[in-house]
Amino acid sequence: MTVSARVGDVRLLFDPFARVSRGAGILVAIVVMIAGVAIARMGVRFDGFLDLHVTGREVPLRVAVADQVVAIPLGVCIGWAVARLFRARADLFDVLSAVAVARIPPLLGAPLVALLSPPPDRLVAEALAGSPVILLIAVIALPIVAWHITLLVFGMRHATALQGGRLAGLVVAFILSAEIASKLVLRIL
Repeated sequence: MTVSARVGDVRLLFDPFARVSRGAGILVAIVVMIAGVAIARMGVRFDGFLDLHVTGREVPLRVAVADQVVAIPLGVCIGWAVARLFRARADLFDVLSAVAVARIPPLLGAPLVALLSPPPDRLVAEALAGSPVILLIAVIALPIVAWHITLLVFGMRHATALQGGRLAGLVVAFILSAEIASKLVLRIL
């Protein structure tokens, strides 16, 4: 295998969107939502567009499903609407692929973060005490968040064909709008 082939393979971790068909995007969205509900049963709550919190107890099924509906379908609608505000011809299925694929890193990291996390009532005290476990969780979580956002950027670039400052503005507006909307909708539900 050549070096360029290996570099291309690594790029797929951050920009797989040209290879994700409509059908595959829909399938990824369904699998990601089901996996999110299953992981929530382990005591991890995905309570917002980007958020992941360890609850220390099993998340009720109704809440876990609501979290996934807010993260994926609502996130897709907001991403598409923000893209339209930026005058981009966003394809709804490409936005679905962007949002769904970008949710994979948090799903992969959530079980490990849940296993390492102290109970929520001790989390702040351990963080203030400089617990090495909290540092380890941060070392695990920060690359996951970076990967998540990187996938959103490449996914929205693919969905909208925007680049540079317009793409950056769109992604920032999308993430902020989706996070605020997800929190508001979850409060109502």
